[in-house]
Amino acid sequence: RNVVIFGGAGAGKSSVINLISGRVRAKVGSGTGGCTLQSTPYMENIDGVQIRIHDTAGLNEAEEGTVAARDAIIALFRLLEGLAEGISLLVLCRRGRITDNETRNYKMFVEGLCQKKVPTVILMTGLELEEPNMESWWSRNGQEFHKYGMTFAGHACITSTRGKAKGGRYWYDEEYAESRELTRRLICHHLREGGTWRVEKTGVVMSFMKTSY
Repeated sequence: RNVVIFGGAGAGKSSVINLISGRVRAKVGSGTGGCTLQSTPYMENIDGVQIRIHDTAGLNEAEEGTVAARDAIIALFRLLEGLAEGISLLVLCRRGRITDNETRNYKMFVEGLCQKKVPTVILMTGLELEEPNMESWWSRNGQEFHKYGMTFAGHACITSTRGKAKGGRYWYDEEYAESRELTRRLICHHLREGGTWRVEKTGVVMSFMKTSY
């Protein structure tokens, strides 16, 4: 089953892959880079479900309307189109406030390339300091996504960092372990419930690619 992770620079996509795996597999960058035209697949087994996680790069603010942005969209389309088994789940990885660029990325993946045919879940990262618990963030802010036309089949509020080492352990070990369980459970649940969908060169998709950026 193919799972595609998307989100802007600095959202913590690579850290989430390492969280899911329980070991360092994806290189964690500075979060300041631009569009990456390559996507690395990572094989993983979650509770007996064999999945292939694709770490992709969304468009960043500075690249809107540029050749780099256009090339990134084309490369992304070719990647998704080339998944012979289709796509089973989209995972938006994000942190911080909702931006216009993020809504564009959402529309590109969910509405444009996947035509709303693929279930989409959201991982809210960077919540290790949230009180009284990480889920509290969603209770206060989850409804805001509807104002931007963004809907999700499920969510998890997590941290993808263990923090600094102190006294033989890490500051956020407890939150990290909880986040790993929440993330794996969320993905596995929606994979077992849903099917797959193949990205194809339909008129709607091609029109979206030509007019959106």
